[in-house]
Amino acid sequence: MIAQFIGGDQRYWDDALPELTLALNSSVSASTGYSSAFITQRREPRLPKSLFDAQTIDTGQEALSPMEKVTKIREVFEIMRRKLEKAGQDQARHYSLRRWQWKPAVGDKVWAKERNLSNAAKGFAAKLAPR
Repeated sequence: MIAQFIGGDQRYWDDALPELTLALNSSVSASTGYSSAFITQRREPRLPKSLFDAQTIDTGQEALSPMEKVTKIREVFEIMRRKLEKAGQDQARHYSLRRWQWKPAVGDKVWAKERNLSNAAKGFAAKLAPR
């Protein structure tokens, strides 16, 4: 996500961290069906008010008793457990779908991946470079 956001100038990648962190924490995971902020904090993060008009702002806080909160979070974790189990099975099935064993023989021609090397003097980080 950082590499996509910064584009060509890699020197100022850390300026975008607050926005990227909010985007990651508030995005809903396909595997769990919940955002990581909800999973860890039991509530959705407050988004900047500039994204919404005054009528759509919702604090997300419900008036629940402590026992109701425990019951609700257990239900959420059970739903997440089932979804993660299904996602793992789907990923394993997809991974194994066209997998075949291949071992090159001595003398076979193979493609080798060429990697870019980082260069601090030029302000270039290989891990942030386009693929």
